[in-house]
Amino acid sequence: MQAFILISRYDCQVSTLIEACFFPLDGVVFFPSTTLPLNIFEPRYLAMTQEIFKQGLPLVLSDIDPTEPGAWEPTQPLIAGMGQVHLFEQRSDGTQVILVRGVSRVRLVTITQEKPFIRCQVDPLTDADDVQHGNLFFLNRLRSGLHDWAQQTLPDAESRGAFEEGLQDPKRLVEMFAHYKLADVDVRQQLLETTELNARVELLRRVL
Repeated sequence: MQAFILISRYDCQVSTLIEACFFPLDGVVFFPSTTLPLNIFEPRYLAMTQEIFKQGLPLVLSDIDPTEPGAWEPTQPLIAGMGQVHLFEQRSDGTQVILVRGVSRVRLVTITQEKPFIRCQVDPLTDADDVQHGNLFFLNRLRSGLHDWAQQTLPDAESRGAFEEGLQDPKRLVEMFAHYKLADVDVRQQLLETTELNARVELLRRVL
């Protein structure tokens, strides 16, 4: 993972920019606590994964394509999820299945390459994760909903146990609920862009 030290234009503090590849995917809002399988078959994205594995680059995923006219300007924040890429399956026809394991939320700072695939520099974001006591009951409601989802969806007791163990962390709980139970892309993006955990909980209260 390549990193660069600079003074952030947003908060005037020293921050570390990370070199990454950027993969725009319609309907995808990627949270750090999640893992996403992707079927890679287009030549430009096969070239992208080759570059990722060669250089050890992370991958940024977003519903927004920053290279489209009017979609993004450097003065406008674009918040996305970033993860490490692992090869799950290499097929005989050259196509791949990869797993992207979430690492952090990031702010897009600059695009360094547009073709054949997007490369960029991003600034990792820090979350405020303290939970107010009044939100604990609602978090238990989210946990119960994901428990029911796991019972219906995951194939065995070991998988369900590992999944539910991760839900003890409030930040992970909120992100997993958004990933698996929220269909509205705009609401998921709002959650991703919200730094403070209690504000995320309040947003979920309003939409559920």
